[in-house]
Order: sequence, then structure tokens, then C-alpha cells
Amino acid sequence: MDIRMYLADALECEGEYDAAIKEYDTLLTECDEYEAGYQARGYMKYILGYYEESLADYEKAISLSPENFDLYFGKYNVLEKLGREQEQKELLQVITGIENPSAEDGYFIAKAQYFSGSFEEAMVGLSKAAEDGYEDAHYYMGEIYHKRSDYGEAIYHYKEYIDGAGAKDAAAYNQMAICLLKQERYADALEAVYAGQKLSDPLHGRQLMFNEVVILEKMGEYAAAYEKAVEYRNAYPEDTAIREELEFLATRVREGS
Repeated sequence: MDIRMYLADALECEGEYDAAIKEYDTLLTECDEYEAGYQARGYMKYILGYYEESLADYEKAISLSPENFDLYFGKYNVLEKLGREQEQKELLQVITGIENPSAEDGYFIAKAQYFSGSFEEAMVGLSKAAEDGYEDAHYYMGEIYHKRSDYGEAIYHYKEYIDGAGAKDAAAYNQMAICLLKQERYADALEAVYAGQKLSDPLHGRQLMFNEVVILEKMGEYAAAYEKAVEYRNAYPEDTAIREELEFLATRVREGS
């Protein structure tokens, strides 16, 4: 089991998601009660947009390990893609209704409160969780400060999350870059984008690339911004927002030549 999990994880790191799924398929054929395998395959299917199949994997994993609340948030994300808001609410209520919560349960409750939009309650629980060593709590504290347009505090917590837990994906780098952009700290924002891009995160790579275009434009690096915008358009031709950027940047590049 471990060898197949390592192999699938290596394939995932290389961006070979369909190949990774095949390894999980083999693993779960050999051991159909392996909760971690269902969780990992569910996440891969989520990335690839196979949402109904992903949901089935998360539900199977939850049936095998109902005390693992990470699984509930994975399922929550899939339900969001499927537009099943009522089921999302019901899932969060399961978590916020935990009786006699442990310190770890307290973190998950605060996280559920965040997703429910109860930011004041969430902040209390997240602060306690961070004090107890649950460093992931800093990411959600950063998100709350971000929503409040308190960019300095948001940046602080994103950094605490990255330095403490080690970013598992590029979300914190992307959000931090946006906050730094709001503060007109363009060089720092670009550094955050580049750090996030090193993770090759399929969920946030697109937004990081778009933000790179915007930051380079703000820095007056029009030729570099135009080149990156062309790369973005070629990668995501369905995104019409880049067309206006390209038209503007093309004008700037001509003026500068």
C-alpha cells in the first residue's frame, strides 16, 4: 500500500493526474477499506473536475473514518462545485455540533464557522487553535483579515502559516500576493507569486499566472507582462478577461519601442 501511495504521489507531483488515479484504482482494488486511498483519489478527481466520482470517494472515506474531519472539508469543496449548498450547510452543522470537543475538534469547529460566514466566532476558535499549535489556523485567520481589507494582518498570518505548517498548496502565496498588491508592494507581491508557482499547484496556478501579469504591469514591466499575458492566453483561451490586458499591454509595448 505504501509503495503504491508513494508512486501515485510522485505521479501527482509530476502533474500526471490520470496516471495517479490509475495507481489509486489498483490500490483500492487490492485493499478496498483503505481510507487514505479514497481521500487521495477523491482529491485527484476533484482537481480533474470529476466531481460526482470525487464525491463518492470522499463519502466512502468518511464511512471508513467518520472522525477524520479533513474528509468533511474535502467533501464540502466538491459539493460547492456541484452547487449543492444545502448539503454543504448540513455538513458544516455536523462539525459545529461536535459535543465535548478536543483541541483538534476545536480547530475543525472554528474552520467550519469560517466557512459558515461566522467570522467573529471563527476568529476566537482559530486564535486558540493557533496557540495550541494548529498552524493551519493562521491561513483562515489571514482570510478573515483579508475580507476585512486589513492587508497587513492578513499578510502576517499567511506568513505564519507558510513558515509554520509549510504551504501544502499555493493558496497562501496567492492570497498574500493579492494583499501585497493592494499595498502597492509590487516587488514583494511578485516574489510571493514566484514562490507559489514553484509548488506547481493545479488549483491555483492559473490565478497566480494572471496575478503575475497584473503585477508586472503595475511595475511598468510592459514587455514582460505582455509576454506572460500571451502565455496565459495560450494556456487558458476561454478566459476573456486577458484580452483587454493584452490590448492595453500591446499599446504600451508599442509606445515603448
